[in-house]
Amino acid sequence: PIVVAPYDAELFGHWWFEGPEWLDRVLRKFAARADVATTVTASEYLSEYPRGQMSMPSESSWGEGGYHEVWINPQNDRALPEIQHASRRFGEIVDRFPNADGDLRRTLDQAARELLLVQSSDWLFLQRSQTAPDYSRFRLESHIDRFDFLLSVTEEIGEAGGVPDSTLDQLAEIETRDTIFPWIDYRVFTGEPSSSAGATVSSSGPAVARVAFITAEAAPYAKAGGLGDVAGALPEALASLGVEVIELLPAYRLIDREKFAVRVVLENLSVSLDGQDEVFRVLQVNETTPGVRVLLIDHPYYFDRDGIYDDPRTKSEYPDTARRFVFFSKAALATLSALGEPIDVLHCHDHQTALALALRRLQYAADLALADAAGVFTIHNLGYQGVYDASLLELAGVDTSLFYPGSPFEFYGRVNLMKIGITLADKVNAVSQRYADEICSGPKFAGRLDGVLRERGDDLVGILNGIDVNAWDPARDPYLPEPFSADDPRGKRAAKARLLETFGLDPAHLDDVPLVGMVT
Repeated sequence: PIVVAPYDAELFGHWWFEGPEWLDRVLRKFAARADVATTVTASEYLSEYPRGQMSMPSESSWGEGGYHEVWINPQNDRALPEIQHASRRFGEIVDRFPNADGDLRRTLDQAARELLLVQSSDWLFLQRSQTAPDYSRFRLESHIDRFDFLLSVTEEIGEAGGVPDSTLDQLAEIETRDTIFPWIDYRVFTGEPSSSAGATVSSSGPAVARVAFITAEAAPYAKAGGLGDVAGALPEALASLGVEVIELLPAYRLIDREKFAVRVVLENLSVSLDGQDEVFRVLQVNETTPGVRVLLIDHPYYFDRDGIYDDPRTKSEYPDTARRFVFFSKAALATLSALGEPIDVLHCHDHQTALALALRRLQYAADLALADAAGVFTIHNLGYQGVYDASLLELAGVDTSLFYPGSPFEFYGRVNLMKIGITLADKVNAVSQRYADEICSGPKFAGRLDGVLRERGDDLVGILNGIDVNAWDPARDPYLPEPFSADDPRGKRAAKARLLETFGLDPAHLDDVPLVGMVT
């Protein structure tokens, strides 16, 4: 049996002064008698027992007089029909658009936020108590007005396929004003939020429900090489299997914020670097793939500059690269913690984000979102290992007593971020089995990390990189002079001619001499 005993958090230490002491004793009792009863979260219980008995709670409350009298009474009950009407209307709209995306999805998600604010019991309570009756009526009416506007926008998009830019500007303004539940899925009002949400409790769904990607680059937002391609395509592939993906990368200057409809979703978060608080915002890209959320860590000092890793003017790595990506790793974990959504797998890529796998254990071992996350580390390029002075540990807030020969944090008297990722991940993978074998074979391929890699044994595997067949389809590639395919390869001739022209090669041999290219 399961006992659900909900309490308002505001009561403890506020209305009920002995509440914190009582709660402390109750939890200690549970800990001492775990053989009799234990605490469990709703998600944990549903994961173990996905099928349960349905019951209807008694229609009463702890409020004075019971039966909702505190919230619904002659002083405020005239608002109830309007609230109920809004709820019914939204249910009908959700049924009409069960799989919305793009601007329609944004509009419906925001309408869901407004409806929850309409349904808030605070407005009716404030009217009953006469604490702030004018303000409460104003708030209730404002949220109803915004809700009505958003439903009209939904109808317009549904009928015309789009709305003017001025309407989208109004939507953005409302999103900025009412930001509760940044990750809301409007389909909760159907009782079936999404395939990925269902995966959390369904015995037939995927074993992993939510994966967090922490990466320095991801196509199409910011890309420098193969890592960007993988980090752009793999989340979409996982989402197609019913896995929910949260992808975090820096808010680089080169990311087109207008094109990707970037908006602020969290503000005034901070992490400590070298004893100093670094305050940052979290931005969200407009969702284009259901089940994939792309979040940008916005700190102008570190990321509002040209390039990704290197300064285009000097063609060299930025001198504060270590600090930039220590900050990013810490900020990404702080963001996941702030969201409070349990992460099943924390997937980090190359040395830039490897430190997150150590901080997951050292600083977030008891965090509700990250405590149970398994760590996966992907090696894309072992040629860049992130080797820095040992002072980097102090910068990151890692106890320097962990720096000793043979520890994950020591590498020939310095810190090697790649080694940290390899050592402290639960699983490590390279971008092909051949590459995995090569980097274990000796220092020629592994840069003195071959022994560390061999120690991982079966925890190190090679998984061949795939491609996004939509992005890399020559039949639809806008950059080719003419399209071609396996069934109709005629367009390859035009591509060859363009390549010869680009590199100043003799076009006389277009048809009789092969053209060979090599990417190294």
